[in-house]
Amino acid sequence: MIWKDGFVINSTSPAPFTKSTRFTDVAAVAIVSLFVVVAFSRWTSTSEGASAELGSQALITFAGIALACALSLTFWGLRPSLAGVRTPAILLLAAYALFGIISSAWSPTPFFSLGKSIEMLMLVILGATCGVTAAWRQVPIQSPILIALAIRVLGSLAQNMWLGGTIIRMNDYFGRQRFTFGYLHPNESAKVILFLILFLWPQFFSAKKTGHKLIIFLLTLANGWLLYLTDSRTSIGLALIAIIAIAAAHLPSNRLRVIFTITVLLTAIATALGVVWIIEDKLASLDPAKVAEWMTLNERVPLWQAMLTEALDAPIAGHGYFASRLYGLQVYPWAVHSHNMIIETFLNLGMIGLFILGVFYLLLAAFSAKVAKPAAAVGFLAALTIEGMLSIEVIIPGIGVYILSALITHASWRHQLQTLRS
Repeated sequence: MIWKDGFVINSTSPAPFTKSTRFTDVAAVAIVSLFVVVAFSRWTSTSEGASAELGSQALITFAGIALACALSLTFWGLRPSLAGVRTPAILLLAAYALFGIISSAWSPTPFFSLGKSIEMLMLVILGATCGVTAAWRQVPIQSPILIALAIRVLGSLAQNMWLGGTIIRMNDYFGRQRFTFGYLHPNESAKVILFLILFLWPQFFSAKKTGHKLIIFLLTLANGWLLYLTDSRTSIGLALIAIIAIAAAHLPSNRLRVIFTITVLLTAIATALGVVWIIEDKLASLDPAKVAEWMTLNERVPLWQAMLTEALDAPIAGHGYFASRLYGLQVYPWAVHSHNMIIETFLNLGMIGLFILGVFYLLLAAFSAKVAKPAAAVGFLAALTIEGMLSIEVIIPGIGVYILSALITHASWRHQLQTLRS
């Protein structure tokens, strides 16, 4: 190993070790991240969400991602991108997107499949580039992502004020009054808030001053309230689990963590039993249709049955990336995807896609076990995986896959650099 001008020579992964201006580095990654999160804002009242065709919003999103890529190349060139895609887990995510591109050849909606899979590939590479750059420059990747998400939320609240004269914009969705960011779907609005909470809450434990802790706590509480107003039950449940898990992880000993976890679980069970006892006499008077809706997880179970039936018609290579939208909308008017990442992958990319996704998770599990202190990527992946049982954030172009790629590469390269130093 030869060192010259802060770079590793005769290595397959050359990387600078020298610290540069921290503010400039954080700002550069935050700007690229901001363009990504803004690209997934909803700027028009109509979108491609209710169809399997590319619309004006899809073009706006694609343009935003492309602009973020152009900024990345301007700031750092190709080198961190090439280094990032050599990370095994990122290679698999890229392979998933590449197979999606190939699948457009037999997709019933070829242009839609091609556009979405290219978006996915761009976001994976872009996230990997930012993660590698942050690791090389010794910048914590969480900071710029937190800044980008915070600006996005503030901007969306301003958009609400502009559209309706109030920051709390409530819309009717299938008989439910739900909070939204502008024209964004309540569930998509909830994911943005959830991601912000996932990055904001850990700052409470790292803050040194009581005043800073109080501010972070109040901000987390405010975002929790907005999340509650979205009535997105999956994201609300994930936020509660994440808040408790992060708090437990910061306890000083394993014994306290176990006691804390058991206490929380017993309290949750007691609360659930108490609620059942209180409303037991009212269950008989409930609308049978509403009870059936709860028992089928808001009609997800029959959707899964219909999607699996379609998937079995093309079990090897699937029907094509995002073909699920075409089939889902034939079952329910809200079913723009399978609401389960395993079924979604099986339907779209078949057993080949499931194999890629399975190896991706195995690699991350092995990596997290190897790293002495679990990286931020592990917690974020856990949240997206739980969410993936009722949605598909890990395997579609979106803010989630960008952040996940950035966290994975940052953790991987930081571990490599620490190993090389030692």
